[in-house]
Amino acid sequence: MEPLKGGRLAGRIPTSVQALWDGAAVKRSPAEWGLRFVWNEPGVSTVLSGMSTMEQVVENVAAVEGALPGSLSADELRLIEQVARSVTGPG
Repeated sequence: MEPLKGGRLAGRIPTSVQALWDGAAVKRSPAEWGLRFVWNEPGVSTVLSGMSTMEQVVENVAAVEGALPGSLSADELRLIEQVARSVTGPG
């Protein structure tokens, strides 16, 4: 539950983080990256994401296309790790 931290992971994205997302081979919104990260986990069977606009509903429904456990590539997982380190620091 709360894969996007109440919108904090998809709202105001630091410029440095957005630059990392923009450099990805596959273009996704920060919200889609967050949802796909959760869906990538084999132990996850359900993802609950609060939505407050029709735009968010449409984006989340589109994000589920092809989002299965193990569906992120090694490069995509490295990118997510890089984004996490840029926000939280090493370790």
